[in-house]
Amino acid sequence: MKCSPGFMTVVLLVLGQTHGNSVTQMEGQVTLLEEASFTLNCIYSTTVFPSLFWYVQY
Repeated sequence: MKCSPGFMTVVLLVLGQTHGNSVTQMEGQVTLLEEASFTLNCIYSTTVFPSLFWYVQY
């Protein structure tokens, strides 16, 4: 399979970029009792995609 030099340049530029996300929890560290309700307030920024994926860890 042959690739054009232009295609390879684009691939190398995309792979060479650094992408990252930043999330800051406003309350700092929080300790709760089991089954307690809590609203987590965060500030976030993304570099590529306009959204983040969130999950709950037990």
